[in-house]
Parts: sequence; structure tokens; C-alpha cells
Amino acid sequence: MSADTTHIVNSLEAIQHLPPEVSALKGDRLGDPEVIAIASFHFLKQLDLSGCEDVTDRSVTELRVVISLEKLDLSLCNQITDTSLIALAGL
Repeated sequence: MSADTTHIVNSLEAIQHLPPEVSALKGDRLGDPEVIAIASFHFLKQLDLSGCEDVTDRSVTELRVVISLEKLDLSLCNQITDTSLIALAGL
């Protein structure tokens, strides 16, 4: 798979096996530990966490270090508050 391919991940183990140059991810039933691990992908441009109900501000605020991030989908992540949006506003 090339770096431009959207990788679908549903576990911490799957995230740990991704190539470091991955640029697009779709999360499936992810929680905070997985999103914190995703924050280490510095070439990530697109991240779709829609429907990941266990994702909270704790992990989303960690994404502020992914300065290459251009698109982030947090729809149906009901535990996300303004805290995350404020932390990500600088991207």
C-alpha cells in the first residue's frame, strides 16, 4: 500500500504496524490509546475518527502535534468538547 492509501485501523496493534509515512487513516471503534498512538504519525494529512464513540478530549488534544493534518472528521464522537477544538485551532 502506498502512503496515499487510506488505511483502516481498529486496534492499537494495527496502528503500530503502519508505515511511518502514512498520510490517511480511518479509525474503526478506536479509543484514546489508539488516537494517542496516531499522534506520532507526523506525515498524516487526513484522519477520520467519525463514529469512534470512545474518543475523548484526552486523546484528541494530542493531535495538535500533527502539524501536517489537513482534514479531521470527529462527527459522532460525542465525548469531544470545546477543549479539543481549542487545542486544534492552531493547526
